[in-house]
Amino acid sequence: MSNSEYTLLVPFVLVTSQGGPFNDAAFVAGATCGALMEELRVLRLTCATPRERYIDDRLLPQVDLIAMNHGYTVIRGALDEASGWRAVSFEFTGDTADDIDLEGTE
Repeated sequence: MSNSEYTLLVPFVLVTSQGGPFNDAAFVAGATCGALMEELRVLRLTCATPRERYIDDRLLPQVDLIAMNHGYTVIRGALDEASGWRAVSFEFTGDTADDIDLEGTE
């Protein structure tokens, strides 16, 4: 196993490397973003702040959108050039897609 690989407790069996039909990197990106989406949804209920973490820098445009949808802003930290992962933290703003008046009635 190389330094860039890791083993999951519950492996992704639907990915190409395991004989499945889905691209490994795309599957991991979707799982990562889906987990963050659920975490922010739950934390928003109490206006809590998620823990700081490292995220693959290529996912940050999507992570920004997920955060904004749940009332958070992403604060980008240092990028580890070798791995391509960036430290990120979140700040609760309280502004969510639900709060935006798209009809102009307020």
